[in-house]
Amino acid sequence: MMSDMASPFYGNILITGVTGLIGRHLLYEYIHYFLQHQWQGNLYVLMRSKKSASASERLEHILRHEFAPNYFKVYPYDRVRQKIKIIEGSIEDKDLIGKMKSVIPFNEKVYVIHCAGSVNLLNTEQAEKEVQHNNVMGTQNLLHAALDFNSKFIFISTAFSCGIVNGTIGNDYSQFNKNTFRNPYEQSKLAIERMVEQECLKKEREYQILRPSAVCGRMIDPPLYYTSKIDVMYGWTKFFWNMKKQEASDHIRIHMAEHTVLNVVPVDFVAKSIVRLFSQNIPYVNLTYPKSLSNRGLYGQMLQSIGFSNYSFVDVLPDHLNKGERLYYRLIDKVYSPYLNNCTIEYDTNELNKRINSHDIPEIDLHHLTEFAMEFDFDDSLIY
Repeated sequence: MMSDMASPFYGNILITGVTGLIGRHLLYEYIHYFLQHQWQGNLYVLMRSKKSASASERLEHILRHEFAPNYFKVYPYDRVRQKIKIIEGSIEDKDLIGKMKSVIPFNEKVYVIHCAGSVNLLNTEQAEKEVQHNNVMGTQNLLHAALDFNSKFIFISTAFSCGIVNGTIGNDYSQFNKNTFRNPYEQSKLAIERMVEQECLKKEREYQILRPSAVCGRMIDPPLYYTSKIDVMYGWTKFFWNMKKQEASDHIRIHMAEHTVLNVVPVDFVAKSIVRLFSQNIPYVNLTYPKSLSNRGLYGQMLQSIGFSNYSFVDVLPDHLNKGERLYYRLIDKVYSPYLNNCTIEYDTNELNKRINSHDIPEIDLHHLTEFAMEFDFDDSLIY
């Protein structure tokens, strides 16, 4: 199986962000592996309670989820739950190190896989404050706690942390410090990568930085096409889905440069790749599709799937906007324009292919991915 680890694995694992799209699929993959191989370690999840549900109830929701992969559903809930220990809290807690030490054996190795974080793609002062607090400072707090253990710190970053780059790039982002970034989110991710690298080297701890590109629903494990997040390409398409439902008549001129692209990768491939790579001695890998998709082709297919045809792609930002266009450029374009009009990047996947068979990456089925979102009215509260 592709997600089998490259070598025998010993130790404990702590995952943050298990309620997120990547985090929950990591949880499914690790539990599956551990139960298949009679693994003796522990799997820890850092979770906080909410007013609506305790941490334990939130975890149960994920484990019993209607759209959990079929391979995972064969395991009895009680058997699965026994393998997971909850550390109740968040990466921002001042007493995080105490919480971790009260649960995780101090003399055993722990792999900390950090998926938690805020994804705010706006280029505003408020967005900058949000990613600085939630992402940078939160990761710094978690990292300092993890470094007290015999640990390896695995940071799930983003392939877009290089900022605005043209052409094909490899896995080493050390030359991108002075790049222009599309938003504070991208910049914060690169800053965190630098922090992880510097702090781990200083403390003589192992580290790894894994960078997925734009993550879509499942393409390997049934039930296929599931996503828990209606954002990125789904979020863009949702605007036109709502226009169609409202029977809006305005023709929308969409500013989208002809030669721009977006790299899209299925969430189950990302999770399997992390499980395959996390114990290997490799500092950074981009978890990307072998070829980026044309933006006009990608979004054109998604619009076709929802039955929206009253649009055209244009190379220049239009003027004399109609009502529908004014709404689009006020709500949607300010988030997506940097990716629709200033993204021509390709990723060198040779390093990834050395460790993971590229045949395991299925073709991105945009039509069925869109149909899944349509079935739930592009409302992630119905599939979370």
